[in-house]
Amino acid sequence: MGAKAAALWPVTSLSSWVDDHPLSAVGALVALGALVVLLASVGVTVDTATASLAYDGVTVGRVIETVLAQPAYAIAVVGGVAVFLFYDG
Repeated sequence: MGAKAAALWPVTSLSSWVDDHPLSAVGALVALGALVVLLASVGVTVDTATASLAYDGVTVGRVIETVLAQPAYAIAVVGGVAVFLFYDG
């Protein structure tokens, strides 16, 4: 295996998995997207200059309040994870 093949192995491995399991890949993508939106709604931000997360003032209570106020995001996360984990097709 050459250096180029070794460098591209993660990409080819992921693309092969997505090709074999397209619905599971969509479920994972939906779950990750909904989780990002949910965390952004709670107040978690990303500093692009330092690539660090800022989560000042984010508590479990605040996350629960956001989930209760916007349940669609939590449902999308749970649904996406369920499709990813349990779809066998």
